[in-house]
Amino acid sequence: LAAALLLIAAIRPQLEAAAKPSPSPTPTPSGPIPDTAVAYQMNASHSGTQTADSLAPGLVKKYAESCQWDVSYPLIAGGKLFYLCGAVLTAVDLATGNYTSGGKTFYSNHGWSAIAYDGGKVFDLLDSGQLTAIDASTGNQLWQIQLPNDVSFTSAPTALNGILYTGGAGIGSVYAVNESNGQVLWTAPVAGGYGSSPAVSSTGVYVSYSCAQTYAFNPLSGALIWQHNGGCTGTSGRTPVLFGGKLYVRDPSGNLVLDAQTGGVLGSFPGVVPPALDGTRGFFLNGHTLEARDLSTMTTSWTFSGDGTLDSAPLVVNGYVYIGGGSGRLFALSELTGQQAWVGTLDTGIPAPDESTTTKPLPGMAAGQGALAVSMYGELAVFGGGGPLVPATPTPSPTPSPSPTPSPTPPPSNPYFGSAVHAATGSMQPAASFAEDLDGFSGDDLVVADPANNSLDVMFHYDFGRFDDGARYYVAANPAAVTGGRFRSGVPRPDVAVASAGNGSTAGTVSVFFNDGSGGLSLSKVYSVGIAPTYLMAADINKDGNLDLISANGGGNSVSVLLGNGDGTFLPPITSAAGDGPVWIAVGDVNNDGHPDLVVANRDSDAYSVLLGNGTGGFQAPVQHALPTGSRPTAALLHDFNKDGRPDLAITESGSNTMSVLLGLGSASFGVRTPYQVGDQPDSLAPIDDGFLSGLAVANLGSDTISLLRSNGDGSFQNPVTYATGHLPASIQVGSEPVTALTTVNRGSGNASIFYENSDGSFQPASNTNGSRPYASVAADLNGDGRADLAVANRDLSTASIFLNAGNGSWQPSHDVSTGVAGQAIAIGAGDFNHDGKMDLVIVNRPFAYGLPGNTVSVLLGNRDGTFQAAAVYPVGLNPNGVALADFNGDGNLDIAVADGGSADVAVLLGKGDGSFRPASFFAAGNDPESIRAADLNGDAKIDLVVDGYYSNYLMTLPGNGDGTFRAPTIGAGGDSEVLSVTLADMNGDGKVDAILAGYGSLEVAFGKGDGTFTDAGFVDGSTGSAKSWEASVAAADVNGDGIPDYVTADPNVDQVTVYINKGNGASNPGVGIPVTGIPMGGSPQWLSMADFNGDGRPDIAVSDTLSGDIGLMLNIATRPTPSPSPSPTASASPSPAASSSRAPVPSQGPVPFRSRSPAPGATPTPASGTTGTTFTFEHGL
Repeated sequence: LAAALLLIAAIRPQLEAAAKPSPSPTPTPSGPIPDTAVAYQMNASHSGTQTADSLAPGLVKKYAESCQWDVSYPLIAGGKLFYLCGAVLTAVDLATGNYTSGGKTFYSNHGWSAIAYDGGKVFDLLDSGQLTAIDASTGNQLWQIQLPNDVSFTSAPTALNGILYTGGAGIGSVYAVNESNGQVLWTAPVAGGYGSSPAVSSTGVYVSYSCAQTYAFNPLSGALIWQHNGGCTGTSGRTPVLFGGKLYVRDPSGNLVLDAQTGGVLGSFPGVVPPALDGTRGFFLNGHTLEARDLSTMTTSWTFSGDGTLDSAPLVVNGYVYIGGGSGRLFALSELTGQQAWVGTLDTGIPAPDESTTTKPLPGMAAGQGALAVSMYGELAVFGGGGPLVPATPTPSPTPSPSPTPSPTPPPSNPYFGSAVHAATGSMQPAASFAEDLDGFSGDDLVVADPANNSLDVMFHYDFGRFDDGARYYVAANPAAVTGGRFRSGVPRPDVAVASAGNGSTAGTVSVFFNDGSGGLSLSKVYSVGIAPTYLMAADINKDGNLDLISANGGGNSVSVLLGNGDGTFLPPITSAAGDGPVWIAVGDVNNDGHPDLVVANRDSDAYSVLLGNGTGGFQAPVQHALPTGSRPTAALLHDFNKDGRPDLAITESGSNTMSVLLGLGSASFGVRTPYQVGDQPDSLAPIDDGFLSGLAVANLGSDTISLLRSNGDGSFQNPVTYATGHLPASIQVGSEPVTALTTVNRGSGNASIFYENSDGSFQPASNTNGSRPYASVAADLNGDGRADLAVANRDLSTASIFLNAGNGSWQPSHDVSTGVAGQAIAIGAGDFNHDGKMDLVIVNRPFAYGLPGNTVSVLLGNRDGTFQAAAVYPVGLNPNGVALADFNGDGNLDIAVADGGSADVAVLLGKGDGSFRPASFFAAGNDPESIRAADLNGDAKIDLVVDGYYSNYLMTLPGNGDGTFRAPTIGAGGDSEVLSVTLADMNGDGKVDAILAGYGSLEVAFGKGDGTFTDAGFVDGSTGSAKSWEASVAAADVNGDGIPDYVTADPNVDQVTVYINKGNGASNPGVGIPVTGIPMGGSPQWLSMADFNGDGRPDIAVSDTLSGDIGLMLNIATRPTPSPSPSPTASASPSPAASSSRAPVPSQGPVPFRSRSPAPGATPTPASGTTGTTFTFEHGL
């Protein structure tokens, strides 16, 4: 710091000179414009009040702006909506969500920033001190300066009356800048400079820092009017609120109400987020409860807790209070009575604002010009009025608006495709997790409570950083916690239990699932517990040898104990008081009487409670122990850290960003609290003690990190080591996979981060994995705008993600459609099934395990706006894999053919032409058919079928009879190893359909003879195959514009797609590999679809990555040949690309990463994954 200050002093004259354009007159006050939102919490005083707007509930969702990062508080002015997507400043038309003439992004690729509006200008302040003025109408830069003196600028700017105000830290300054030309009008010293957005009026500029160090300055001169000294010092700050001649100052040491003219203390108020103030009332969020108070007496007139997750700073608009929280619910309440007028459910949670976080934008809401804009995790939703005044759930707009897409990184060193730009699939929002080996296959699996989908999601572990299978089970609303254990005596694998909060005001539930031993779960029974359970754990609380279940019930201030019978059933709950706002439970014998006791983290009362057990499942009244005010404990753990035989207490404190340790005294009490600084908003913790490392791991929700604290063995800990996670790590687990691994589930990014331990006790960087496992995809125009869109089957979520084309090489925000079947969405196809000119979808559903739902196809009729009607479900054969669409009986209607791996047949469903289908007919197809394609192979104008045999390594051809039936299969070309995918195209220019075979260790082509048979297959590049990797899927497209189809493959084993340029005779040049993800543990690109996604006439790639859980869009950058006259080529024989009968053997493969969980009895084992989808663009016969 000393060096930094010396550097500042050395360059200060130059910085000041650069920051001072030619002098200009002091701006003339113009006053705020009504019905706008121009700063954080809407206005220059941050009062959160909008009285000039006519907006009233019920609200109707107009559109949503999706963002790959967090979204800032929005601004509303001049008919436009301004916001930050991560660090990308964006402007859209407020009414429609369409991007304005100024473009969708102004200044991207920088760090933290914040914005303000005044006088037709938007001001963008970077944490480096770069301040830019932008014309709000055009997006043109008006001026840009570097603020002098300080090194960090994290105070959101406020602009009023022609002057912009902000703060900087290092030296500690408040700045006033002329809005017309960027001249620094004055600076004033403060003991801080971080995080406090100035509250401004015509008579004062107010800022506040740690220990309630508060300053008032003259707006024009910067002269100090008064200073409130809090008795200590600190640099971090929080935004004050100015209203009615009073200043409301928030501080962890205690909130104060100060006289705005003198700085005298007038009183106090509750809450950690800015209040909203209107007339004689103030609205304060106290814990998760909104309180309406009289501003003169501070008496409470009404309270509202909603669903128990309220977190956002409230707003008051036209007599209604708006507030939301982590559940994604947005409430509208009467300002006078607190009566709920409307509630809507958003796509993700509404975050609490935190001025101390500089790694992401400051969130918030804004209202003005008839609209309400709400920033969420990765999305900004915009609402208008006119809806019903009843509780309602807004539905997504039929056509989502385009969203900012990060600029792709420079192209790789290949001449064909640019680097992949990634977009997440699925809608997972994990809230809690449990890690243990459910199936006995390869280390600990992950079980996730997913409130976004009201489901229990299972991710089965395969190897380092990879999950190869999964399952989804639907549970009661708002699952909040999950645990597991051997609830039944003698079972080899753990069962699972999940706690659901329901509506937050009535009894919650615990759903118990039995494990079949291979990871398949079945619901046993649902039990009632207390109100709004937030935590669930399994322990033998009455020492009878059977596991019991204990829930912390945040809505009822209680704990519930379900005593286990040892057979997987439980007795009715025993409920005990547990202090205010219980969110976490630790179990241990804290008074050495032989009975397990509980220690409960009480977030709402800044305390922990000790409940002494009586040995039968009941507990004595809780004894509450205070923690520092504002500490907001979130998790607790009992462990003997100093090896004295007594359990010690570790507790995470979200409000103070600490993890504290209290050594046990053995008499139900604990010693002096020793705090350790960790990341922002620590939310969960877990112990590690594996021989390499003894210590604690803490997940930090607010800084997207984990902190690892190594134990010294005496109850003290070393300073934490930090590792980055996905966004909003909500739960941390310690498991063995097979080495020790830490796993967080990340609520914001919808994935999991896995950290593997090194032999020195350190950990490798995170490998992030997504529970959606996007697999097969299809490219088609789903909304009738003439552009290729994408539909992706999310294998483990029983959904498909719809990516509508934004027209510029990017996607609009995706949305999901349900298959209507709780099975694996394994393949997908698109076509017009009812002749209405709208594209429809068919999705193949394979069971997660034998006996579970599946063995069906779902048909979803399109609405031509990217949305679809509810699925109609039709049975097919066992363990279906691929799908093909064509008119098999010549009636002009599209039919469906499905390869059934488990029953060794093809199911054919003939279309009626109205979108419905006849029951399936079945035709033998040899052993284990995997991929399926349709085309006229023998020139008789009747559609034939080709399937590949995964284990038999052969193509099977089913000649069509033209009436929807097929003759017995004939064995065709053989592959060199297991065939994963087959594609049909004319690769040697002879007018006959050829077959391309992709599989383990090979990419081969078999040339069609025109009579329905094929030549033996040969490697496309003439190699022996020994250097080949794992070609999971293949497409044929003219990559380089020479008029000849080329080969493009997805290779999950080496995280790349590979391009093989066709020489014209079916043989290729050596392949060129292009990385897909570049993530530390490697990606797993499984399936690719090719179409012209950016309208330049060239085929691009959309590749699904099952490990990272996203879609990579890779635009074609190949140089097109210049047309010129050329002689006709000399006729010559077309050699086979490889010797058909003398292929070198492929080296023996390792364990096949695709595995079957529970094949049908008597059926040939079928891999649990594989290339199965149909790429619409290249499907023959459509």
